[in-house]
Amino acid sequence: MTLTTPTPSMKQAALAYRQEFADHNETYIHGSRSLHQFDDYESWLEKIANVITFQENDRVNSSTYFATDDGEIIGATNIRHTLNDRLRHDGGHIGYSVRPSQRRKGYATKILALALEKCYDLGIREVLVTCNKDNIGSAKTIVNNGGVLDSEFLDENGDMAQRYWITLPTIRPEQPKDHRIVEELTRAAFTKPDRTEHYMVHQLRKKDGIMSLNFVAEIGTKIVGHIIYSKAHILKADGTKIDVLNFGPLSVLPEMQKLGIGSALMRYSIEEARKQGHGAILFFGHSEYYPRFGFAEAKEFGVTTHEGKNFPAFMAMELVEGYLKNAAGKYIEADIYDDNANREQAREFDKSFT
Repeated sequence: MTLTTPTPSMKQAALAYRQEFADHNETYIHGSRSLHQFDDYESWLEKIANVITFQENDRVNSSTYFATDDGEIIGATNIRHTLNDRLRHDGGHIGYSVRPSQRRKGYATKILALALEKCYDLGIREVLVTCNKDNIGSAKTIVNNGGVLDSEFLDENGDMAQRYWITLPTIRPEQPKDHRIVEELTRAAFTKPDRTEHYMVHQLRKKDGIMSLNFVAEIGTKIVGHIIYSKAHILKADGTKIDVLNFGPLSVLPEMQKLGIGSALMRYSIEEARKQGHGAILFFGHSEYYPRFGFAEAKEFGVTTHEGKNFPAFMAMELVEGYLKNAAGKYIEADIYDDNANREQAREFDKSFT
């Protein structure tokens, strides 16, 4: 699922989306910037393109998106860049909806998570989301995204409603004082027997890790996530090497997972890697998760594993356009990523944790 800025080509899908609400006797479409009130789609597009929305005697900037999955409009969301007095009372930063035929499938949680990523990009770190108290599903969606109940109030219709605050992480470079905390976090994030990821982090600080791409995510003063990048290269058939980045482990505290922290670390670190002049990233990871950040299968660039293989979990992304254009070859990552070669050392390292 992705958040897509509405376009003229989406007119028929948008009108069908609006009609489905009407067919279910729902007169208000949350998060759509009043799509239900417009006689024609083009006028609505013009309104949301203006970015400035009107809230009584105050104005706030906002962004409106359709949430699409395989080309179908599943929902809508409106993100207010700031709060006025009315929105602080009722409405908050984010409004969202899911079309009736797609409810109770987990889409609301995904839409809110994607909207929170947009809030992060806007520099919003404390996000207010409201819902009616009797809307148990919406309250669950907010809590699933890290919402903490702040207060209850009567809305303009006299119904009891609730305010939830969601705190988004701050990302900064890892510091020496963070080392053990990050290793403990990584150890907690990966629970499989004979885990090696915390040992990887420990060793990457000594060799092959890129300290300028070594970040922690904090909520308040608590470290809740971590990512580190490392040196890698593509070995071409003629023996020449093309330098690339690898990353990992990407770790989030178990109780803080699925709250967008990993996504925030990915987006921030990718942009930092681009600013630092790196050309491309290659790595092994979940093929359903990472394409949202711009990754594609490495085979599209003619790159294989060091064994000459390809599969969906082996992915790549250019940071500089055309960097991998003539990069056909084998991917070589740091030795620390060889679990079998490092398992015994990792077991010894693990004994230092209680």
